Parts: sequence; structure tokens; C-alpha cells
Amino acid sequence: MAEHDFFGVIDETGGQPWREIVLANDQRVEVSVWMEHAADPDDLDRAAAMVMSLDAIDNHAREQFVAELSSSHSPTSRFVADALSGIDDEELYAALNRDSGDRAIDILRSLTLDSATIRPDQGGDDEEFCLLRYHFVPDVFAEVLVAILDARAESADIRIESW
Repeated sequence: MAEHDFFGVIDETGGQPWREIVLANDQRVEVSVWMEHAADPDDLDRAAAMVMSLDAIDNHAREQFVAELSSSHSPTSRFVADALSGIDDEELYAALNRDSGDRAIDILRSLTLDSATIRPDQGGDDEEFCLLRYHFVPDVFAEVLVAILDARAESADIRIESW
């Protein structure tokens, strides 16, 4: 067990994660901080900063999704293509937050940030420090778009996972 000013007592054995519902860009997001082994105090501070700046981190991840649309083989492009082919026009229109006419952008704007998992024990530059999971019409799609950030809150990867 470790103690941190923001998290309080936190389990370092992979047992009970720290969990809280946080509002980010008017969304209720389940944030969990989970460790399999002790984390550097600086990485715990980075984790706390991510929780407190989840709005900005969410915006950054969405910008990365938009940037990936330029490649038809990117995870974001595949996710959008699956969404467009797996839903009829009426369901799509009901699911969109905005209707600009650019369906790919509209889908990305309509994604819901469901959860953020922060791993302060993964503080290396190439490690998965934070995973943000986004869904679109969860009753229809069993896949989520995942933005993976490093300890500097920089985009490290984007992938599709089953929900």
C-alpha cells in the first residue's frame, strides 16, 4: 500500500484499484488507477494530473482520432467504416450529437468517453500509462476505440478493442 496526497491510500499489488466517476466534457467517466507494483511518486503525481485534466486529455485524444482519418488503414478509419456499415441511416442520425454532413467527423464527435485506466507503474516512455475507451452506440457496436497515452499524456497508439 502506498499513500498519495490526491489518491489517498492506493494498492500497489494489483488488488483494489482507486476508482472514481469524473466529469470530463459533460461526460461521466469511470477513472481507475491500477498498479501491479510500486510506482514512482512522480508517476503518481502525473496520474493525479491526468485525472484533474481529463477534459484536455479527452480533447487531445479526439484530435488524434481526426488526424488518423487521413489513412484508410488506421484503427480510427476502420472503426468509423464499421460504424457506418453497421447502422442504418435512422439509427445513425439518432446517435449523432451533431450533423455537419461529414459522417466520419460526426461519429468521432459523438463518441462517448466511457472509462480511463491509468497505470502509474507503467511510467516508461514506451509504456501504456493511460487508456481512454470510447464507444459509439454501445447497444449496436461491441467495439470501442482506445486511445493510449504515455506518461507525458502524449498519444502512443490507437486501437480497437471488443467491449
